[in-house]
Amino acid sequence: IALAVFNMIPIPPLDGSHILSSVLSIIAPPLMETYENLRQYGSMLLIVFVVINNNFPILGYLCLPALILVDMFLRL
Repeated sequence: IALAVFNMIPIPPLDGSHILSSVLSIIAPPLMETYENLRQYGSMLLIVFVVINNNFPILGYLCLPALILVDMFLRL
């Protein structure tokens, strides 16, 4: 479940970036073009994010609300 939540982060190599690109293409096409131009830096950003997460648990704070919702859903 944690991997699924992590995969939805909108950083370009992850699936969340495809969802964000689709939404931006409908809502704000100029912003989508800017987002697509930043796609080349996504892998580097993801690596930095994971390395920083080892020292500062940022990912835990970001994913906690989603994990709580999934936990509530599974308890139904």
